[in-house]
Amino acid sequence: MNELKNLGTISGVVKHGRGEGDSLGFRTANLEVDAAAIPVPEGVYSAYAFVDEKPYRAAVSVGVSPLFEEETNANVEAHILDFSDNLYNKEITIQFCEFLRPMIAFSSKDELISTVKHNIEQARQLPLPE
Repeated sequence: MNELKNLGTISGVVKHGRGEGDSLGFRTANLEVDAAAIPVPEGVYSAYAFVDEKPYRAAVSVGVSPLFEEETNANVEAHILDFSDNLYNKEITIQFCEFLRPMIAFSSKDELISTVKHNIEQARQLPLPE
C-alpha cells in the first residue's frame, strides 16, 4: 500500500454552508469543527477525505476566504473529487497532504474559478491507497 502523506487530520460533521461553492460549480462539504483543532495553517490543500472509511481525493480550503471577511469562524471546506452523495450531518475525516496556496483575494469570479480548477487538478494527482 502507498504511504499516505499526512500533515494532520481532522474529523467533523458536514453542515450547510453559504452555498457559494455550488453556485460556482464546486460543491463543498463544510465541516463543523473547533478552529483550535485544525492541524494546519490557513490555506488550500490537497487532501484525502474519508467517507465511511473510503478515501477520496479532495481540494480543501482552511480559513476565512477574503471574499467573506465578515465571518469570524475558520472554515474547513472540502471539494471531494468523484463523489456526489449527500453528506449533510455525516462525520467525515480530512487528511491534509500538501499545501497548495495561501488564501488570496481574487480580482474576478473567473480568476477564482480558474484557480479552484487548478487546485482540483493538483489534488487529483494524489495517489489513492491500494
